[in-house]
Amino acid sequence: MADYVTSDALVLRKTPWSESSLIIATLTPDAGQVHFMIRGARRSGKKSFPSVDLFRHMRISWRRRADSELFSVHDCECIEPFAAIPTVPAHYRAAGWLCRMILANTILDMPSPDLFTACRSGFSRLNRGVPAPVLPIVLGICFTALREHGQLPDLSGDTRKAAAMEELLAFAVDDGRTVPDGTPERWVALREWTSQYLQAHEFAVPDGLEKILPNAESP
Repeated sequence: MADYVTSDALVLRKTPWSESSLIIATLTPDAGQVHFMIRGARRSGKKSFPSVDLFRHMRISWRRRADSELFSVHDCECIEPFAAIPTVPAHYRAAGWLCRMILANTILDMPSPDLFTACRSGFSRLNRGVPAPVLPIVLGICFTALREHGQLPDLSGDTRKAAAMEELLAFAVDDGRTVPDGTPERWVALREWTSQYLQAHEFAVPDGLEKILPNAESP
């Protein structure tokens, strides 16, 4: 019998199951996209699991099963709820799009440590009570995913663009860094180019990317 493992996990989707349980789809750094059954997660009481909701950073103890890709949770704790994300519509829209994009482009046993870090950093920024640089957050996470897939654009022939890409990637994984310089028009142009590049490299691009604007105050 396999031993329990403990993983950090970001909740990207939740589905009610029976009267008291949840199925959650998560991104983990070491195992990629993992789906869990959390029995009793919808009950209230002293012995129930901590509240499990979208965008939350959880720490989950679980055991692999050879006959299923849906794993039961032995124990879990909430590390960071990111509960303020839904209070700003632009932040909620961006976080929801990121969840759909990650779920569409990751699988079980696809280690994603940089993508996990970038997504957690993005959720942290979107959780703050001031308008976040929404589009730079989303694009930084997209390019982090491309890099982890080995499909980052080759910019070796253009030192200025290569430096700008490295700055955006560093911004994506470190929520203490300031947003890279760029006018709203340049970020929108980069959004359109990124969408085309992702699709050309067989990434699934969920609907709604065109509605993500440079920041929450954009017209």
